[in-house]
Amino acid sequence: MVYALGLSTIDTDLRSMRIATYTGNSLIIGAVLMLGSFFISYELIQKERQVSFVGPVREFVELKNERFENLNYELMSIESFFLSSTGVDEKEFGSFIEPIFEQSIIVNTILYYNAQAATLQLKQPTYWHSFNGELPVELHDLEENLSSINPQHMRTSEAITSPIITGKQDTVIPVIYKMQNNEGVVVLLIDFKRAMRSILNHEVSKEFFVYNEEEKVIFKNIEESTLGSQYFEEDLFFFDDYWKVRINDKNSFRYYLYYLIPMFTLLFSIFLFYLFRYSVRLNKANKETDEAITKLQFAQEKIIESEKISAMGGLVAGISHEVNTPVGISITSASHQRDLLDELKQDFENGVLDSEKFEDFLSASYDMVDMTLKNMQRASKLVASFKRVAVINADEAADIEHINLNTLIDDFIADYALHNSAQIIQFSTRFPETSWVNTYPAVITQILSHLTSNTLLHAFKPGQRQCDVLIAIRAYKDGYAVRFSDNGVGVPQHELRKITEPFFTTKRGAGNAGLGLPVVYNLVKSKLKSDFNHGSVEGQGLWVSFTVQNLEKE
Repeated sequence: MVYALGLSTIDTDLRSMRIATYTGNSLIIGAVLMLGSFFISYELIQKERQVSFVGPVREFVELKNERFENLNYELMSIESFFLSSTGVDEKEFGSFIEPIFEQSIIVNTILYYNAQAATLQLKQPTYWHSFNGELPVELHDLEENLSSINPQHMRTSEAITSPIITGKQDTVIPVIYKMQNNEGVVVLLIDFKRAMRSILNHEVSKEFFVYNEEEKVIFKNIEESTLGSQYFEEDLFFFDDYWKVRINDKNSFRYYLYYLIPMFTLLFSIFLFYLFRYSVRLNKANKETDEAITKLQFAQEKIIESEKISAMGGLVAGISHEVNTPVGISITSASHQRDLLDELKQDFENGVLDSEKFEDFLSASYDMVDMTLKNMQRASKLVASFKRVAVINADEAADIEHINLNTLIDDFIADYALHNSAQIIQFSTRFPETSWVNTYPAVITQILSHLTSNTLLHAFKPGQRQCDVLIAIRAYKDGYAVRFSDNGVGVPQHELRKITEPFFTTKRGAGNAGLGLPVVYNLVKSKLKSDFNHGSVEGQGLWVSFTVQNLEKE
């Protein structure tokens, strides 16, 4: 009896130990599953937000910027209409702009001020038309808004904006455009509310706010609301102004429902089965995506290889043309010098060498030597320029310093003005209050020097005596974006993508080697570790932008 009781006690203890072990293992497995479920929930939240909110909203904002940019074409078409006509009356003006109201619903009113009405201030318009026959704001409010703008100080064929005008029902932005040949001034009143709502008033962006540079709200589509923690922010560009649009994520609360998954992980076994099936499908989708990306990368490599082969042909032709010319002249000069020496030796041996022939020999020899040195120096400069394309000479500026970009650019402009008294390039700047960053100051100065030289060589229109250059800085991520733009002839679209290729130039006959912008491109990419962007509207100038981010000292 005692023996049986002992065996029973041992079995109970073993069972208890086994249950404790199973319980511990279950708790460990449950904890692992809970942690895994929390991780999966977080990833699902991020993917859901990207698919259902961030992606669509970014497309909406890009479309809005594109529509704002297209307003330039309406202004240029009106200018072309006035330039091609004489004595445009109100009826002709109304007939011409009627299609503009139909194509661009954000244009509310178009006002025209003739040369006499736009002499000093934009007060009484010569005539105006709106899509509904009424001004969206009071005329005296519009005159007061435009009173600070003097058309005589405006540049032709360039649009500027004035502050937003809020009327009883409408909010409009005046866009002022001075036409060429003293044809007058055109003012577009853009319906700001309609412009915003036409694109952004969507299910995924019901609440949005537009801020100016001073972080003040200039428009919102709701009466009472605040931004949540999960909002999307992007820049809106509008002629010479830009704003920030912040869009509330209305579905942010719904994302947290994913955190209910861990709570049901241990209670519902079917969820484990679903999770397994989901992971299998996700792995399969990832594999298919990886395969597609691999194929895409292979295709891109082939395209890049083809482009490199094509670019190599242009590079070789450029080097051959630029280097062979001075080398060929030097060879010809040296050969002629050898002939002169043979003639001198023959005259000496024949005893007919006199002072006159010797003086002729010295004069011709000096000319030949000067020509040889000049062309060999030109070839040496070409080789040095080609080395700079690979940023070889930028290594001498390898020290990273904590600098203020505002001060650095101001010093560059002052130094340029000191050494160039002609002042045919007029600089203007648009800076934030301060712009401290860790970077290479010598590299940035070299970039600005090459860009200025490029403007001096290529930007001037026929008969243009002065070229205006704007250098603008704005905060961007962890650094600053620098934009260099001029008002010159611009670059045709078919040549725009080639301007960073070595030895590509449109003025080869003038002695240019085509190595300015390639040096800038390589300095930005290799030294500043930044992106290089550029664009142009033919006849309106070229712009180049790059970012200056904080670099760590090696």
